[in-house]
Amino acid sequence: MMGARGGLADARIIAELESLLGKRPDKKNRAVRWSDLEALRKSIIKAGGAGTLDGVAPEGDGETIPSIPGSVGERLAERLRLAEREIEAAEREAGAAREAAQNAMSALANAGTVYRAANIVTLPDGSRTAGIEAFVWDDEGNGTGSAVLLHGDQVMAPGTLSANTLVAGFGNNLLQNTRFYDGMLHWFKGGNGEVTGAVREAGQSYAHPSFRTLMLYQNGTSSSEAFLEYLVQQEGTTTRIVGAPCQPEKWYGASVYLCPLRCAGVIEIRFFNAAGQLIDGAQRATSWADRASSSTIPDLWDRAFVKAQAPAGAAYVSIRVRKRGTNAGSPNSYLFIWKPMVEETHANATAPGAYASNETSMMTGDMIFSRSILGRHLTTEEAVITGKAQMGEAVVGSAQIEQLAVQTGNIAELAVETFKLADRSVSIQWSSNSDTLTINPAYPMELVVFALVQVRGAFNTYTSAYRLFRNDDRIDSAAFSVSPYTNPMINALSLTVPAGIHTFRHEYDGSQGDYTRFRTIVIGFYK
Repeated sequence: MMGARGGLADARIIAELESLLGKRPDKKNRAVRWSDLEALRKSIIKAGGAGTLDGVAPEGDGETIPSIPGSVGERLAERLRLAEREIEAAEREAGAAREAAQNAMSALANAGTVYRAANIVTLPDGSRTAGIEAFVWDDEGNGTGSAVLLHGDQVMAPGTLSANTLVAGFGNNLLQNTRFYDGMLHWFKGGNGEVTGAVREAGQSYAHPSFRTLMLYQNGTSSSEAFLEYLVQQEGTTTRIVGAPCQPEKWYGASVYLCPLRCAGVIEIRFFNAAGQLIDGAQRATSWADRASSSTIPDLWDRAFVKAQAPAGAAYVSIRVRKRGTNAGSPNSYLFIWKPMVEETHANATAPGAYASNETSMMTGDMIFSRSILGRHLTTEEAVITGKAQMGEAVVGSAQIEQLAVQTGNIAELAVETFKLADRSVSIQWSSNSDTLTINPAYPMELVVFALVQVRGAFNTYTSAYRLFRNDDRIDSAAFSVSPYTNPMINALSLTVPAGIHTFRHEYDGSQGDYTRFRTIVIGFYK
């Protein structure tokens, strides 16, 4: 039906148009979405047309609907023209942005630097910002790249979003010891007993020049699998927790750089309940065929990735790296592992986030001020501690410390210009089951020398003599009488000696005595 201009309109149609147009075409309502524009056009056609678009009424779909009043039709046409002009302006701005990006790329070919193009809007108070920034760069001729940064509390794509690689987040590794500074800690080897799980030291083939990798090495041809799985080992115990904490219904991704030599590898993401039991059917895996790669740069290895949604009841998530048996015709095989990672992700992710070690922080300042620093290991080229240092176990290369309290010290070599200790704060004991004892203290000492012997005399009035020598100089002597009974005789002497060799010897006179069980004991205190 052809609509006649100026006739009465159905109230429902007028209400729909008013909702699309807005009560007042003021400045705040001037932006019309594409979907609104299409809805307006369809409304005109569905209504049988309005003679407000250049006086021509387009044909409708045959439905009998009252025509649109002239006032509404005129407003409608004006809003359509306004919307089309704004859309054209937006297209011109987009064209200008593309031109700016092209200009930046052209300029980049002539200089190693960074270029930025931006279209950002900000509230006057600076509380909210929305827009887009585009960057292109050349790192001093070492490589080019580009990035787009979107600003906004929400970034929406109502239609289809397509990308070769889709990553959510910036990489937050839920695993620990992924640089293997603590060796195999948290990494449990199981499966084929012919396979050895071990650290590949930095600088070796198939390790980084400065960092370790892990490996599964099979010296044989068995076809059964071996695996390394992330199981957290509690401090100071052999108890293991099955993976990192997770939440049900969330998505998690597992990734690792793999280099399988003469075998195939598999990575698997697994979920466990709060009791540590595997939730069967929730795991996901991806296989990695035998492939040779760089023996010196692990970052050139292929990065395997698998994701899965944590099932109901999941409390822990873990990664398992499986090594399949040695290829037929080969005597042995290896599977090398670099930068393992488990992260939160999303259902549409096609690649992992950027690797994060989750265990190393770079501090670049000249000085660090902190009330407390707690760590399992401290490695430093030189430590200068002006306060008090307390360490359960210390391995020190070079240290300047005002006050030091160490429970257990492991010092390979200690060279000290001045070493001061309180008198008698360090003691040493020596002993021998004979009448002679030689000691060699490095510093002057206070000594207590004990000379012991068991003696039995022939009759009550028998008299004997005791003498003590240091380096063949007599330093003590005494006369005594013995009974016909066997008795121990103990003599003691205190003296101070310099550093060096000191040989102590005690002897006894008298043919009527029986002398047995000689003992010599020296207790020394450094001065």
